[in-house]
Amino acid sequence: MHWVLKSIRKTPAMQSALNAIISLHLEQYPSLLLPDLYKLIFQAAMGSEHAVTDPDHAERRLKSEAEALAEVSVALPLTDPVSPDHRLVRVHLQPYLARGGHFSDLARAFIKTSHVFKSSVHRLETYWQWAATMAHRDGFPFSTAQLAGFGEKQRKLDYPAVHHSTQYRRLYRPAYRVVLMELIELPSG
Repeated sequence: MHWVLKSIRKTPAMQSALNAIISLHLEQYPSLLLPDLYKLIFQAAMGSEHAVTDPDHAERRLKSEAEALAEVSVALPLTDPVSPDHRLVRVHLQPYLARGGHFSDLARAFIKTSHVFKSSVHRLETYWQWAATMAHRDGFPFSTAQLAGFGEKQRKLDYPAVHHSTQYRRLYRPAYRVVLMELIELPSG
């Protein structure tokens, strides 16, 4: 718990870093909706623990997803930053595999991340509040009221994990795993 409190106390730098990540995602995925923003912030605060209830199933699911990948019309980066300290990233399957990465290495990093990264509801609430401060910026697609309403709804549901919106899935066809950077060696090719 001390690490969580210390990292959140560094408010200006951490908030600025999270704002930059949100801005990057809005630029790369301009049609993202509130559930997609919440998912990003949820992953930054909670990691991937919710997605790994059974390690064998998680690995089989990743293998199946990797085998079923269709060509994505959107140019995807190898990774997208998730957490303000840039330790957590989304590793996109298609560029990862195309550059010679092995799904078993990604599965191992994903599963280990779910055990190592400590989730924090306090961090989630703080990050959501920081996102709400962005609502006054020109071009920010959500109002303070929308963010507050969505955040309150999620709080009442005990902050569940959510899927990407149908629109996000249709446009960007997300296929990634959230991992700690120190747990994976990314392919360079």
